[in-house]
Amino acid sequence: LVAEAATQSTLLDHRILPRPQLHPLLALARAAGALGINCAHGGTVLGVLYRRGDVVADALAEKIDRAFGSCLELVGDFAAIGGGCRDATLG
Repeated sequence: LVAEAATQSTLLDHRILPRPQLHPLLALARAAGALGINCAHGGTVLGVLYRRGDVVADALAEKIDRAFGSCLELVGDFAAIGGGCRDATLG
């Protein structure tokens, strides 16, 4: 439900601050098994929300890189936790 709320919020914000990559990224993410997407408050950072085990992070990152090249920069893989997030590669 959090991922769906974040996706709906991102789509609403997209009406104010359009991002050409948003709909293609959402389609690619959902096709890979992700739960949704989100955007940072400034709107310049997009995130893909997924449950570990449902999506292979490396494969998803590779698909995004192939589809968008230099149009999107992958900055990391972070786990949502109570009180914020942490680098998912740290366990």
